[in-house]
Amino acid sequence: MLSVSRTSLAVVILALAVFSVVVLALVQTPVVPKPFMTLRGLGYLVDYYGVSVFNYPVVVFRGFMNGEPVPFTVSLFAIAPNHIYTVGYYSGYGSVVVNLTGSLVRYIASRWVSEFNGALNPSLIAFITYGEGNKTWTVIAAIQYKPSWVVSQEPIEITVNANFTAVKPVIVMPVPTSTTQSNPTNGLGSDPFGYTYEGSCIGNPNVTYPPSPSSSYSCGRFGECYYWVLQQCSLFEGPIPLLFVGWSQNAIQSISSIVIGNIGGTAQSGSGLFGTVNESGNLVLVGPTITFSQSYTIEMPNGLSGVNITYGSSLTQTISYTTIPALMYTVPSSGFFYIGLPGNVSYVAFQEYESGYGPLDNWANGTEPLSPLSEDFFGNKYLYVYPYIDVGNGSITGMFAEVLHAYEMRRQLVVSLDDGYNSVANVSACPSPLYGYQELTGNLAFVEYTLGNAITTYSPRPVNIAPLLESLLPGVYVGEAPTIVGHLITGAGTASTIAGAFIDTNHLLIGANVYVNFNPSSSSSFYITLIDSPQATNPGGSSSIYPMGMIINASNYYLGLRECER
Repeated sequence: MLSVSRTSLAVVILALAVFSVVVLALVQTPVVPKPFMTLRGLGYLVDYYGVSVFNYPVVVFRGFMNGEPVPFTVSLFAIAPNHIYTVGYYSGYGSVVVNLTGSLVRYIASRWVSEFNGALNPSLIAFITYGEGNKTWTVIAAIQYKPSWVVSQEPIEITVNANFTAVKPVIVMPVPTSTTQSNPTNGLGSDPFGYTYEGSCIGNPNVTYPPSPSSSYSCGRFGECYYWVLQQCSLFEGPIPLLFVGWSQNAIQSISSIVIGNIGGTAQSGSGLFGTVNESGNLVLVGPTITFSQSYTIEMPNGLSGVNITYGSSLTQTISYTTIPALMYTVPSSGFFYIGLPGNVSYVAFQEYESGYGPLDNWANGTEPLSPLSEDFFGNKYLYVYPYIDVGNGSITGMFAEVLHAYEMRRQLVVSLDDGYNSVANVSACPSPLYGYQELTGNLAFVEYTLGNAITTYSPRPVNIAPLLESLLPGVYVGEAPTIVGHLITGAGTASTIAGAFIDTNHLLIGANVYVNFNPSSSSSFYITLIDSPQATNPGGSSSIYPMGMIINASNYYLGLRECER
């Protein structure tokens, strides 16, 4: 009995010892926090942590080339409702920590809170650059944040991991001394198609240019330090197109009417607006520049939900609540009807600098949406969009002028096409359950499309996607037409039309029912082409990019092309 007791006691002592070791190991093992949100973009990953060793909000940048830490710089800018501010320039080897505690960042955050009452979350735009020899690699990251984090100085840690291997390098180009540098405004000192020029949107124009690094190896492999400077920011106010229906003059004269009904949708929390910049020949999707902090129902104001468009000798608009739909237009020529989100959009031109040398002939130019208008948020529940008619002077006309120019000059099509219904064959070239052909109702028949869903179902493919060189560059870059990098995006949203604000359609859904009414016995022929931008990979995942819509022609499909690829 005694030997058994001693054996049992030894087992107990051994078990206690093992348990103590396990507990000690668990106590000494650090708990790795998990991010509460992760976003991805071209060449970068953003993680958000609710716990931090800091007692205030910070952004931690990390830079890697081929999986190894490298020296790099950060040129940091902040989006405000109608300005872009330079926050500062930073450099480091492997990592850089930026505190969001300064008076400028807190002022910008407080403006978002006071003007939009928490409806929108803005982004910081970071140009993260690694240089080696005569090449630089730049990751352009959009870093979303809640303004309340900054205003209340909450201990939020945002980690941005930049992978320079994922982006194309550009050759460092000195500014030519024999020629006069072109103005980077690209002629946007006046009102372009459908927009009003509001002036400069540079928030702090007297920013000191990037300082020399404290260490010769703190931002470049061989001591080279490259930064980006906001040289131009032109502010425009006008509608950001979301969907459209276009027609030729012969088509609108031939058919009875175009009725667009059930216009509406949902802007879910987390959806947002995107822009594009052409970084020395590489077209890059940037954004979202702002996101919706909660879900909103999208609708037109004053109880409107549709529109009736017919041919007439002059352009007229009538609202009568005794008819359905209440909004009616007569149009004398070809044109477009579109739904737009009024907002502030900027044309930007960033120039690359080499510390100790000065400006380079490397630019990042394009369009960036800054904000919708605060008065279009209603009742903490609704977001208003508005109807627009464009008969030659609006943003959709400007967009298609650039589409035609690129197609005629280089045979490069920057939108995706799908054949819809044509009255000659009495069928659709791409059969789809989303349209219906009804027998005579009185003397009229109609073809119906659900605009929005049709584009997704047809799964349009990119057709020789290329950006529009003349529209995105300020005139100082005269190389070959730039190539799409990382994302497949349309060049239709260009600086000259200011239609460069795109929607993350994974979350923001807007649609309409489109009816083309005609008399089969007396109407001439017509053809319907569905038009969409190609799919893009953005921080919200793979989705289509707006604007999208359809064009009705009298004699053939748009551009005479048949693009029915299933």
